[in-house]
Amino acid sequence: MSVTLELLPNLNPDPTAKSREFLENVEIILHMAFEAPPGPDGAPKFEFYQSRCTISIMKARQPVIMAFFMPGHIVERDKLPREPKFWAVEFNVNNVPQEPSKSTVSRYYKSNLEQLPSFLQKSATDSRANDGLLMPQYIAPAEIAVQARVDTTIPFLREAK
Repeated sequence: MSVTLELLPNLNPDPTAKSREFLENVEIILHMAFEAPPGPDGAPKFEFYQSRCTISIMKARQPVIMAFFMPGHIVERDKLPREPKFWAVEFNVNNVPQEPSKSTVSRYYKSNLEQLPSFLQKSATDSRANDGLLMPQYIAPAEIAVQARVDTTIPFLREAK
């Protein structure tokens, strides 16, 4: 399974930045919740996945296309549908959280942005059971990245955790 994001950054929001034309230390956090088969009580159940990466520098108004991947065996094991029921992308520029917009959230949250913090908190907690399964393109297996034709020139910060 792959998720492709097309990023088109605006000017750097930090008035003290070296240049408004460049954004530095752009952290991207992808949250996804897939509807799973109901639990024994019949209540709706969700599988949460989260991945994050940091791009060291981006140029304003220059598109960047990047991807996240999940192994097919995970999709099969968890019986995940083709698309998540809920998703959101968070952005931090130099550790400053950016306001969400309708282009960074799933259909449901476009008209319910006030409920987004609750989803993000639930995702951060419940996705821990699936840590490392949704991966940014720079740690995906090479064969997958080649097939997806991802941009290999994105300057990701690759930190050991």
